[in-house]
Parts: sequence; structure tokens; C-alpha cells
Amino acid sequence: MTFIIDGTEQQAELDTVIDCNSDSFKADVIEESVKRPVIVSFLAPWCSSCKNLCPLLEKHVMLANGAVRLVKLNIETNQQLAAQMRVQSVPTVIAFVDGKPVDVFTGMQPETKIRDFIWNLTGNDNIIEVTLAEAKRNMESNNTEKAVSIYQEILNHDKNNPKAISGILHCNLKNKNLNAAKDFINTIPQDIISIPEITSAISAVELMEQSIEADSVKNLQKQLETNPKDQQIRFNIAMAMYAENNHEGAVNMLLEIVRMDKDWNNQAARKQLIKLFEAFGSEDPFTISSRRTLTSLLFS
Repeated sequence: MTFIIDGTEQQAELDTVIDCNSDSFKADVIEESVKRPVIVSFLAPWCSSCKNLCPLLEKHVMLANGAVRLVKLNIETNQQLAAQMRVQSVPTVIAFVDGKPVDVFTGMQPETKIRDFIWNLTGNDNIIEVTLAEAKRNMESNNTEKAVSIYQEILNHDKNNPKAISGILHCNLKNKNLNAAKDFINTIPQDIISIPEITSAISAVELMEQSIEADSVKNLQKQLETNPKDQQIRFNIAMAMYAENNHEGAVNMLLEIVRMDKDWNNQAARKQLIKLFEAFGSEDPFTISSRRTLTSLLFS
């Protein structure tokens, strides 16, 4: 069985999402729930809410990567079992752990509640990692509104998750919503603000704030032709290049300042390069090679 999750095909494990009946209920649900949580979706063919709910249940069970099983049970053909389970309406969803029902909801629910329902059962860190990947895919495809909602949901479960915090900042940057990014930075607890993912995102926000005020690269380059020794113009060109996503050009311009006058303006070019490296990430190949060049210039 194959599911489409945000445009990506994912192959289901054969026993992760299954149909069940009264005869197999004990093995499929009761006994299996000793090994992992089992969610039973009581449904009926005529139920429109069931048809809307099932794909969402399947999606988030699949995102749990086998940590939980979804069992679908048709009450029309299993009326006695439905009565024993006191199912009075459909859809009814009951979670089993260690052979016993532990949680239940009835009716169609928002996707966030469905995700919460599954997360609360598993407590599986892998779900967060997979969900982070889902948020990142949405951000990269410019669906930043959905990405932010997913990141926020992650923070509801793990309030200090650095990847979710960083993701929200990068979504705001992608939307050029600098004020929202700065406001969000003010909510970050001080004891986690130095985590690399977070410092990288904050550096990107600070650089964006500086680059917004920069003149166009073309105009600044004309100024530099007239004043070739003016390092401030070079610095401004670097920020204008950064604003245009010309990261290589921005770094090379700042390196040129260091090459010409490493102490200019209290080593402003070196400090700005460090901020750029933080924004790109310490493991980025361009960061690594550029940092080597900077070190060579500083100690030459």
C-alpha cells in the first residue's frame, strides 16, 4: 500500500495500517497493543466523516514510522464487537495500550488534534524528526504558512526544539517579515539561544536587517570606482550582495577588505564574516573553505 504525504510517495509496512474484523480483533489489537500502541478506527461505508478522517489518521500513523498501528474496523459487518466497545457513532477512534483502551475521540477532528493524539501515545522522538522534515519541505516549496503551523505544533510538544525555532525564523526571513522574526527572537529562552541552529538563524535575521538598508550593488560599485580605497563602500556592497542571495560575492568582498586592511573599523569585516558563517552553518562547505581563507589572511 502506498500513501502520498505532501507529494511524496511512502510505502507502508504491511502491518502498520490494516483492516480488521471481530475474528482477528484479539490478535490485531489486544495482543499487538502490548508491543506498541494500536489505534482502532470504527467506521462505516456510508460515513462521510470517516472518509475524511481516515487519510489523516493514515498519514500521521505512517509518519510515526511503525511506532503505532492503525486498525480500521467496519461497524456494519462487526456490529456485535462495536456494541461491546460501546461505539455509538462513527467515526469513533480508540487507542489501546497493553490490551486496554487508553484514549478516545469521536467525530471529525482538526489535523493538529489527530497529530497530538498519536504523539501522546508514542512519545517517539522519531515522529518529531519526520515532522520537522515535513515542515522543511513545505518551507522549501514556499508554503511557509503551513510550515510555521507544523513548527509551532512541534514546539507545543518540545518547546525548546532548536530546529523548530530556527525553522520559524527562516520562514519569516523567506517572507521578508523581519518584524515577526525579531519579535519571535524575543521569545526564545536565554538558556538555549546559543545552540548552533538558533544562533545561525538569528545571525541570518541580523544580516537581513542590515541588508535591507543597503543600496543596489550596481550603484555601490559605481561609487567604489570613484573611491577605490573606501572600505565602507566595499562593506555596503557585501551587504547588498547578501540581500540579493549572492553569498559568495558578499564573502569575497569582505575578504577583500580583510586582505587590504584587516583592522579597518575595529575589524568590522572579520566580525561580519563570522556572522555570515554562522548564518550559512558551520558544516557548510563554503563556510569551511571561506573560514580557511580568512584565517590565512589574518595570520599572513
